Amino acid sequence: MATPTTRRSRLAAALLAAGLLAPSAGAAGWKVERGEATDPKLPRVLLIGDSILSGYKATARKLLDGKATVDAWVTPLWVSRPQLLQQFAEVVKGHRYDVVHFNHGLHGFGDRIAKGQYEPLLRKYVPAVRTLTQGADLIWASTTPVTTKFFNKALTPEKNPVVVERNTLAAKVMRDNGVVVNDLYALVVGKPELRSPDGFHYNRHGKALQGEAVAKAVLAALARRAAMSREELAWDRTLRENLGSFYLPRYLAAKARGRVTAWDFVKDDPKLPRVLLIGDSISRGYTLPVRTRLAGKANVHRAPANCGSTTLGLRKLDAWLGDGKWDLIHFNFGIHDRRSKPADYAKRLDQIVQRLKATGAKLIWATTTPVPQGAAEHKANASETFNTTAAEVITRHAIHTNDLYTHVKPHLAEYQLPKNCHFRAEGYECLGRKVADEILAALSRK
Repeated sequence: MATPTTRRSRLAAALLAAGLLAPSAGAAGWKVERGEATDPKLPRVLLIGDSILSGYKATARKLLDGKATVDAWVTPLWVSRPQLLQQFAEVVKGHRYDVVHFNHGLHGFGDRIAKGQYEPLLRKYVPAVRTLTQGADLIWASTTPVTTKFFNKALTPEKNPVVVERNTLAAKVMRDNGVVVNDLYALVVGKPELRSPDGFHYNRHGKALQGEAVAKAVLAALARRAAMSREELAWDRTLRENLGSFYLPRYLAAKARGRVTAWDFVKDDPKLPRVLLIGDSISRGYTLPVRTRLAGKANVHRAPANCGSTTLGLRKLDAWLGDGKWDLIHFNFGIHDRRSKPADYAKRLDQIVQRLKATGAKLIWATTTPVPQGAAEHKANASETFNTTAAEVITRHAIHTNDLYTHVKPHLAEYQLPKNCHFRAEGYECLGRKVADEILAALSRK
């Protein structure tokens, strides 16, 4: 006579054979499966998830066959586990991905993630993923529903509200970080015919439906990349690698809304000189006015970063200069050096100037614009100190100065934000006109 355990085993085997029960990933299922790179020219895709990924990866891979090499990392780890990023680094080591489709959801229940911590954990995790994947397009998969076992028409009152709450928080985090969301929750919720009796997993129909959705999202990302020229794709990756966790999400969100930005790809007219703008957020603010004013006269690029301090400049200058030849470089460092001693600032600026002179480009130094009383984290009149110190370095190297400080100071009440070093749109237009005029004059000088 069969025991209850034997009967359950037979039932499970029958359900598995019928495709109505998903096999447990178990300890042996947590692994990385590398796709066979039959064509090195194909883009590379990484799928990350838990046992839900185990269910749909076969379909996704089949639909992406011949279009991408697909790796899959099935992991039980959740975002509060320090091992997650450690293992992530090992998984991507030696591989350059074009698209990463990822989720960490069903294994973070109970006290594994303290209440109120999911969003801040995710906000730290997503920039880390972007850094580790070296500029890949990111797609977040929402966490799928949890239903009652066997009679799985009802959503569980204990766990599914947590899934809904975290999906809402994740959507906000992804929107702020410019990450596409593939809503697998909406895809399968309210469809008990797709479910496995265990309440978490899916039968073959549910797996296939999710695999199709994942492949569709990946193909859309690959199509976006395929539409780019080689130069534009290289610039896109450069931005993703250099803009950082503050500016990159804002740039991606702006592009998703169809906005023109200072960091847009510039297709060079070979008949025109190439100009590079290096500077912080003040420089970013006047980039578009400069570009508009010099349209048809110069190819105006800007460094792929908020260039910040001279310390950052020394570390990142090679990346900002890229491989092309520049005819003119307009640059400034000042406001972000507010914690530096003048002598240290002067020493670093001197090193930067020497490296810029080595490019053979004409150079224009821009003085640092005024810092008003009450500006957060800034000492009032700090710009005067920066400009005095910088003038000694710039004069010694015989570099032309664009005195933006003197140019804009009489108009601060009209152009500058209150208690803020930044400017209104009219202020950036004013600065942009001055920068454009100085660049034109310099380009005309022999």
